[in-house]
Amino acid sequence: MHYALKLKGICASEARIARLMKQNGLCARYRRKYRYKGTSQHLPISNHLKMTHTTAPTQAWVSDITYLKTQQGWQYLATVMDTHTREIVGWAMDGRMQTALIQSALIMAIKKAKPQSDVIVHSDRGSQYMSIGYQNLLKRLNLIPSTSEKGSCYDNAMMESFYHTLKTEVVYRYPILPKEELRSLVFRYIEGFYNSQRIHSALGYLSPKQFKEKLKNNSTL
Repeated sequence: MHYALKLKGICASEARIARLMKQNGLCARYRRKYRYKGTSQHLPISNHLKMTHTTAPTQAWVSDITYLKTQQGWQYLATVMDTHTREIVGWAMDGRMQTALIQSALIMAIKKAKPQSDVIVHSDRGSQYMSIGYQNLLKRLNLIPSTSEKGSCYDNAMMESFYHTLKTEVVYRYPILPKEELRSLVFRYIEGFYNSQRIHSALGYLSPKQFKEKLKNNSTL
């Protein structure tokens, strides 16, 4: 909050902001502790992400699936994030949590980012990500598969953090919506706010779009 106000030209100390938030009944939402959900055991794949330090966009992506409740039942959101820029480069929603869902998100990422070299694509060991169909798609697209260690949430922390942000900043602020309204809400948040406007401390308090533009400008100097 302190940095967001500072970027808008509003000068206030962190202590004053905390006091005003308290007076108005405002408080931050805290992340719930991770609960291990179990994993698929087949197709052993190395954790390439842990051994990689990215220096530019489109070198490593992380992917995951989350649950979103609607009036018609659960919808499943699969996303692909660039680890260097924190941009959501691909996403897909569906009422069934099948391999086709994560394949759609990955194909969107390929079309949007247009990688010119090998990209590490990291995920947990969920059955959809370990499926033959998904692994064959990675192979056809010349992408490098990578998976988290068994029972470890920290290997995919960026994606877990994004889902926490999505739910606390927008989804939980509304009553349970019809699935089409929820899909529209997610679209507006990702494409209209998160990628283009939401600041990240890890990016020097820039949005993913601003950070990419900064990288591009620096490369032309």
